[in-house]
Amino acid sequence: MQDLLKDFTRRRAWTDARVLRADGTPLVAPAFAAPLTPEQTELVRRTAESGRATFGPIRKGKNGLIMDMADPLFEVLGAKEPQPVAVLLLSVPMDKPLAGFLARTGEHKETLLPRIVTHGPNGPVVALVRDGGVHLEGMNARLPKPPEQKPLPFQRRQALQGGGEVYSMGAHPTVLDWLFALETPAAEVDDLIRSQTWQIYGLGILASLGVTLFGAFVWARATSRTHEIRARQLEALYTTIHNQKLLLDSVNASLQAGLVLVDSQGRVQMANPAFCALSAAGGDIGPGTPLVEALPGKAAVKLLADMALVNNQGRSTSVEITLPPSPADGDGGEENGERLFRVNLYPYGPAADNADLAATGCVGIFQDITLFRRNAERARQQQRALISALVHAIESVDPNLAGHSDRLASVTEKVAEEMHLDPREKETLSLASRLSQIDKIFVPRDILTKRGALTPEEREQVHRAREYADKVLHDLRFDLPVRETMREMGERMDGSGSPQGLRGEEISRCGRVLAAVNAFVAMTSPRAWRNDNGIPTGEAVAQMLQTRALISKWQPRSPA
Repeated sequence: MQDLLKDFTRRRAWTDARVLRADGTPLVAPAFAAPLTPEQTELVRRTAESGRATFGPIRKGKNGLIMDMADPLFEVLGAKEPQPVAVLLLSVPMDKPLAGFLARTGEHKETLLPRIVTHGPNGPVVALVRDGGVHLEGMNARLPKPPEQKPLPFQRRQALQGGGEVYSMGAHPTVLDWLFALETPAAEVDDLIRSQTWQIYGLGILASLGVTLFGAFVWARATSRTHEIRARQLEALYTTIHNQKLLLDSVNASLQAGLVLVDSQGRVQMANPAFCALSAAGGDIGPGTPLVEALPGKAAVKLLADMALVNNQGRSTSVEITLPPSPADGDGGEENGERLFRVNLYPYGPAADNADLAATGCVGIFQDITLFRRNAERARQQQRALISALVHAIESVDPNLAGHSDRLASVTEKVAEEMHLDPREKETLSLASRLSQIDKIFVPRDILTKRGALTPEEREQVHRAREYADKVLHDLRFDLPVRETMREMGERMDGSGSPQGLRGEEISRCGRVLAAVNAFVAMTSPRAWRNDNGIPTGEAVAQMLQTRALISKWQPRSPA
């Protein structure tokens, strides 16, 4: 084994090779081998414990620089988990490898100075080429401590050996705990930069001019394209506006509603054929014609006043005016031929997107509602006639009900005025008060005229009569909540009423008013079951004032 190891060492040109136990005891070694140094013994121990190859620091030997390497030897036969049984310790000469590596600078060997930083027995040392050989020298500079195995960043710092400042950078190999660094004297780099300053400035100026010219070219091309795109957009917009104008002109000519545009001075700027046909002037109305010449005096004055209000407020509105019949209408038929128009007024200004500019005119759209209004009035008269017939039928059933509906409608009207109800609520109460006793038609006459209290069966008949009356009203179209108001007349604020047991605000205001007024009229009118002619008005008011929990929910806005 010693001969084989010796022959292996000689062929490899190694300095020494031996096989040792983990504690440094030799197993296979040359006969006259030098004893291990403490550093070699520690290297063998660490290799045996870790089971991995380990490298020692570069040291000076008799014949040059030497580096120790320790490689673990394993038992592989019959072992489940191989364990190191020995360590192969090699001493390798490093002069030639280091010299070959440090000489790879070519023609820049005077300015590019390679360095290898390794760990010696007494701390970090620098391996460098000097006088044709590799030397280990102590470090003059303290290296920064970058993260483990991270490269040394390029920057200006103190030279590793020899003094002075250099520009340097470095990196770690993957196996050895070394640092490969490359240095260049800072003075030489600064002199080179100063000698080429004007060249650098010139190149910078040329580069800036090139970038500026390129940017100008790009801007000019983009601007040209933008102008082309805008020109095409404007052309397309003009075509669209022209087509829309033709369409609006055709619609305006065929529009049945009268259309007129009047400026703030009261002059007509545009009028369609429908407006010209209904005007007092007749025929075409040219731009600049005063509105008082296009329409009859009273109608023109009223319309100008409303247009001025629209211009000042900047909001649209709707008014109604009457006009005499046009020559084409003849005498107009009913009511001396006057026609009723609803005129919708809209303000307009010079720029629709500028809200700060005041309106400078008004657009009026005239719609003839004469026939609609006459039909509505005719339908209202028919409804009144139907209600009047129902009221007569109701009052004919019970003599005590004579005039009850009229009195109820009269008092309801006064209460509605006092409470400042809106017109829709007033109309609802007027109709509901006249039809409030329609359920009496379905109650037998003997029950209505009975003196004294009603039996439970008779009260059940009275309740069913209300359901029959509600079904009758279901088929009548009032366009108002008349049916709901009459149904809520039997409700009470505490929820004890019928038919739904509503309470408080669940009962509509019209339902509460009708219930209170019906109670007041009933108290002051004759009834068969009371056998009297009713109580005085003051006494009835006093009794109702005692139930403020009822009237507090709908008391008038004013103290009266």
